Amino acid sequence: MGIGLCCFLCCCTHLKPAIQGNDCIDKIVNAIEAAPEESVVCTLDGQFVALDEFFDLCDKNNPICSLYRKFYLWQSEVITADSPARAGRVRHRIRVYYNPSSICHPERVHPGRIYGDVAEFYDMDGEFMGMAVYMGEGAYFPLPFSRYTSKKTGPLFPGIVM
Repeated sequence: MGIGLCCFLCCCTHLKPAIQGNDCIDKIVNAIEAAPEESVVCTLDGQFVALDEFFDLCDKNNPICSLYRKFYLWQSEVITADSPARAGRVRHRIRVYYNPSSICHPERVHPGRIYGDVAEFYDMDGEFMGMAVYMGEGAYFPLPFSRYTSKKTGPLFPGIVM
């Protein structure tokens, strides 16, 4: 597993609950469900990327992939990580979206959750490469962006190693 993905999977341990008490998840979920659904996400490199590509790819691979339709409304942060790639180690940015369980109960290991944390991956030049969905028990599902083409090697998703 790549170092970047390990950082993605483990970094939620520093999160503090946004709301104290047993109803933390319910309050977050209710607020998200009340918000309108978006069809695109604005990536860190300024692209407006259609979400259907990722939902369709994930749906075709259900149950090994499950992507919550409004994940982009979850609390997020941008981190920098090193990951192995064909050309050696690469430093890149990752925008991590934390699901309500990760926000409300960061101390819990919850391998059976249906919808896991989600991350957007960017190459060394800051170009959007795709996403990954954490599926529990150390498993994740990569969702490469169809329009991403590395300037050096052609289409690939170098930030995640299976």
